[in-house]
Amino acid sequence: MSLPFADSEVPAHMPETHNEFAGVKVNSAPLTGTPFVAPFVPANPEIVEAALDVAAVRPTDEVVDLGCGDGRVIVAALRRSARRGIGVELDPQLAAIARKKIAQAGFGASGGREARGEIVEEDMFDVDIPPTATLVVLYLLPAALQELSPLLARWLSSGAEKDAEGTCNKDGEGKGKEDDRDLASSDATLMDEGVEMEVVRTGKRIVTVGYSIPGWTPAKGVQHRLKSRVDSWIFLYTSESVAK
Repeated sequence: MSLPFADSEVPAHMPETHNEFAGVKVNSAPLTGTPFVAPFVPANPEIVEAALDVAAVRPTDEVVDLGCGDGRVIVAALRRSARRGIGVELDPQLAAIARKKIAQAGFGASGGREARGEIVEEDMFDVDIPPTATLVVLYLLPAALQELSPLLARWLSSGAEKDAEGTCNKDGEGKGKEDDRDLASSDATLMDEGVEMEVVRTGKRIVTVGYSIPGWTPAKGVQHRLKSRVDSWIFLYTSESVAK
């Protein structure tokens, strides 16, 4: 499956939305024979922060944003001290903008320092989520979430379960007990105790903005009201959420 590039036209049935990148219309219409997956509508910064609150981002996190647009979620997560951020974006114009934002925020490679932020210019339906990733953020329409659900389920199920000593006893890299403390001490932890325990056990979770993953059961749903009084839903998923 492919996404359109920046020269595509906005469909007549789509409402006009604010686009800070004048003249750039990205991912706004399906290519022939493909479903509509997502227009380029930059996420409100307030919603980005709320989504990262629900995810309880911690310093050990490796955050992946599929269909990352201008990279704002990755930059926001890195500003919260996430260890690493990876954005996947097919459109070359948006990918270039995202790389520039990461560099301007000080998270690119510099002076021999390894980059903490990276943009992968590929189709999100064709990539593999890194096994080291701990959080996936998605701001997509249901058609795209449905298409991605098998990939997401495989990633969640491959989580490295930690033993009593805090090290991994499956296929992941060992992690210390301090990871658990990072989550427990986060001032953004909006999880119920059972959900938090599952996240600690596997180290992995998914957050979607606006829409839930079809057929899955969210571990938590938060209705966030913007200052503009527009409500937006944020959903949290763990390995227990996957459709059986």
